Formats: sequence, C-alpha cells, structure tokens
Amino acid sequence: MSSASRLPIAPDIPTRRGGGRAGFDLTSWQMIVAPAGTPKEIVDKLHDEVKAVLALPEIKAEFARTAPDHR
Repeated sequence: MSSASRLPIAPDIPTRRGGGRAGFDLTSWQMIVAPAGTPKEIVDKLHDEVKAVLALPEIKAEFARTAPDHR
C-alpha cells in the first residue's frame, strides 16, 4: 500500500510506512483532458456531465470506500 494510511477496502495490507519505509507516501490523481481548441460548449458539457456523475451517491460512496483514511 503506497498511501500513508491503510485503505478501508484492504485493512489487512500494511502501508509502506508500516512496513519500515517511514516518510513514504504516494497518491495519485486523474484528469479528464480535451485537445487545445475544443469548443467551449463541449468543454462545458464535459464539465457538467463529470460533475453530475461525481455527485451521484453511489459514486461518492465508492470514493469513500476506497480512499485512504487521513484522520
């Protein structure tokens, strides 16, 4: 596990820090991109659709289920 804390979906897998790698923390993030010059209407539509999907309760729940606990 490369994050600083264990994942809720894999609580028995130790983190790199817990495995003797103090100070090790790796996270990732994703982007949705469009080619330069994409019409604003298309970019706005993509933004609105992605925002709507990310607001769905089942999507929020899945992110919460798989995100590291950073308490």
